[in-house]
Amino acid sequence: MRRMASVLSCFSGPEELEDINHARSLLKELKLFYDSKLLVDVTIEVDPDCPSHQQNAGPGKSKFCTESGKLFPCNRNVLAAASPYFKSMFTGGLYESKQQKVTIHDVDADSMSLIIDYCYTGKVQITEANVQRLYAAANMLQLEYVRYACSSFMTRRLDVSNCMAILKFADTFDNHDLKSEAQGFVARNFVQLCKTSRELCELDLTQIKDILSLDTLDVDCESKVCSAAIQWIEANQREQTDDAVEVLRCVRWHLFTEKDAAYLEGLKSKPCVKRHLAGFMAGVSGRDGWSGLRRPPPTGRRTGSDGAPKR
Repeated sequence: MRRMASVLSCFSGPEELEDINHARSLLKELKLFYDSKLLVDVTIEVDPDCPSHQQNAGPGKSKFCTESGKLFPCNRNVLAAASPYFKSMFTGGLYESKQQKVTIHDVDADSMSLIIDYCYTGKVQITEANVQRLYAAANMLQLEYVRYACSSFMTRRLDVSNCMAILKFADTFDNHDLKSEAQGFVARNFVQLCKTSRELCELDLTQIKDILSLDTLDVDCESKVCSAAIQWIEANQREQTDDAVEVLRCVRWHLFTEKDAAYLEGLKSKPCVKRHLAGFMAGVSGRDGWSGLRRPPPTGRRTGSDGAPKR
């Protein structure tokens, strides 16, 4: 005892040690419990009317079907720790906090499976087929990392075939970063999109105005912007005249030159202009028609050498 006391007297004080593998091992064991339905204390049921309810669950997924929907036996403490939505549900005194089965509406089974896997593992599998449904589910369940991962996935895969759909999707969920990325892609590929994509005409009034007003539209003359505006107006002739005028106001008429006179005169012969926009076009052309157009060559909207947008 004296020898032990003598040895202990050599230590200066207590130490706090950390097992760096503890958190990973804990998550791994909790995932095994989930896969084996061990120690589960709540069952999440997804809305049976969601799109993927009839699809196969896939191998290794801890869920099974009932006549009402797909069920996910889970540990509520894991869900609450991972998701502010579930934390509020299970700890905020809500009705669901005392229920053994909780139904989640507006989330499909495949997305719920991926999200629960993320809660247990910190990993999420994103594909082009599931990204938008997964984003919507993560947005509802307040899983910021999954939402960000889906947004980044869509940004990296922007192309001429999907940029308009992604732009509208970003607008729906008020995702400013994704919207900015989509608008930037549209601006860089504006001419090609006007030639090959009808989706430009499917944008709503605010969206088309936002696009046509961009300083960064990669066009070498403003007539291409004007043609896109007319194309949208012709495709949306049921829209009010005021809407058509708002769209044309996005065209930068001061960028036209005398070389564009024939193009501008041709606009007046278009049925939609005759029907709704004759007064606006007369106001734009001025008292002397298009004879007062400036002489310098067109600059378009591309940025100049100083990085500022050309006006």
